[in-house]
Amino acid sequence: FVKIFAFMLAVVGIYAWVGQLLPQFEEHPPKKRVISVQTPADELVAIGQELARGKGGCLVCHKDAETGNVRGPDLRQAGPKAGTRKPGMSAGDYLLESLLKPGEYLVPGFPNMMPPANKPPANLSMAEVKAIIAYLQTLGSAEVTVRILPEDIQAAKSAGPVHKGKEAMGTYGC
Repeated sequence: FVKIFAFMLAVVGIYAWVGQLLPQFEEHPPKKRVISVQTPADELVAIGQELARGKGGCLVCHKDAETGNVRGPDLRQAGPKAGTRKPGMSAGDYLLESLLKPGEYLVPGFPNMMPPANKPPANLSMAEVKAIIAYLQTLGSAEVTVRILPEDIQAAKSAGPVHKGKEAMGTYGC
C-alpha cells in the first residue's frame, strides 16, 4: 500500500510540476457595454466597431480596411459618401435607412442581398444600429452626428422575446 501511495504522489507531483511549466491562459467573456443617452461619441464609435465586426455581421459582405469582402460596398468612405447618395437626405438619415431598409437605395453594381439590421440574423436594437452608424460616420473622417435618444433605449428594454423558442420557454416554464 505504501509503495502504491508513494508512486501515486510521485505521478501527481510530476503532473503538477509539468503543469506549472506550461503557459496558463485565461479567457474572459467580453465586457458588456451599455449604450445610454449619455454615451460619449468616441465610446459609441468603439461599440459600433465591435458590433460591425461581431454581432452585426457587416464584414461578412463589406470591408472597412484595405483587405476584406467585396460582396457589398466598401465602407471605408461611408461617412463622407453617405450624404451624397440620396439628394436631400443627410448622411445620418441615409445610413439609418441603409441599415433598416437596405433595399430602398442600392449602390450601383451591388444586388439587394442585405437583411435589415434590426431583424434576424443580426437583430440589433435601435441603439446598436445607431452605434454602427456612429462608426460608419467616422470612416473617411466624417463627423459623428448620430445621437442616442431615450426612445431608442426604451425600445430595447420593451422588445420582449426575440425568438419563438425563447417565448415558449418563458410561457411553459421550460
